[in-house]
Amino acid sequence: VSNGSVSAVTSGLGVYRVTENEGIGAIARGVDVSYWQQNVNWSQVASDNVQFAMLATRFRGNVDPFFAMNAANASQAGLRLGAYIYSYATSVEMAQQEADFVLNLIKDYPISYPVVLDVEAQEMNGLTPSQIADIINAFCKKVETAGYYPMVYTNDYWISNKIDMTKVHYDVWVARYDSKPTYQGAAMWQASNQGTVNGISGNVDINFTFKDLSSKLP
Repeated sequence: VSNGSVSAVTSGLGVYRVTENEGIGAIARGVDVSYWQQNVNWSQVASDNVQFAMLATRFRGNVDPFFAMNAANASQAGLRLGAYIYSYATSVEMAQQEADFVLNLIKDYPISYPVVLDVEAQEMNGLTPSQIADIINAFCKKVETAGYYPMVYTNDYWISNKIDMTKVHYDVWVARYDSKPTYQGAAMWQASNQGTVNGISGNVDINFTFKDLSSKLP
């Protein structure tokens, strides 16, 4: 069979192997990439114990120039695809515009992992925890209405100090690099920003999924 070698390679994908002590309790391991990773060899990534890829959607105000190529090649390599946007929103209206930007971009791609608002920008420093919660909810509601699974990305410090989490009822992708996050119940954990993965030159963020999202994902 002409494609026999291909199927032999891809048959090993999709099963998460726990490596060393990282991600104990995790059910999947993934990477997130943006403009800075440029050209990625996704078949090599997929063979290096990676099951999902979170792709940046925006770079300097425009569509990330590598999004289309990364989305096509990562999905062809058998990875689940999610998307995120680094938020500069300081109002509910801006958060809704960011949701529209992402939704307009991803509609043509096989998104099968969460669609995420990345909340950490200095622009938000003047807002109250309640206002930031409203921004998160506005984005996530639009994403959910469009049929995707929304999530917020932030870090332990923001969760404890800057976001009114009592108002946010969406899953959290939390960043913490020195140890497991103190935030309980995170759906995803960004465990390192200095990971190395075959097929990606330089450092890459390593992420683990703890929550079985399969029933919620398109």
